[in-house]
Amino acid sequence: MAKGCPGVELSYPESVALMAVICIFIALPSAPGYWGVWEAGGVFGLSLFGVDAGTAAGYTLANHFIQLLPVIIMGLISAMATGADILRTPKIRAEERTGTKSDASPDSGKESL
Repeated sequence: MAKGCPGVELSYPESVALMAVICIFIALPSAPGYWGVWEAGGVFGLSLFGVDAGTAAGYTLANHFIQLLPVIIMGLISAMATGADILRTPKIRAEERTGTKSDASPDSGKESL
């Protein structure tokens, strides 16, 4: 990605070092998808190689998006292929916590044997 981004001239070892810095940053507690700490790590890492903050922020945002998009797409495809109902999952977890079932569940009218 660095080869196609104007203003970012990184060799392969520098790219590896940049990803190592980002990995250290994303080890910190953060929001899902590492939004915020990934970018902070990228801007910090690129500043070590002399890239200005504006260019580093743009590069890091694009890099983050390009790396996460295929994972999200494949996860959604996998969920559809396996029949996982990702919209119903939080409701099931809430029912398990409280020990109750909603009226819409198929077992709501049956007595246990």
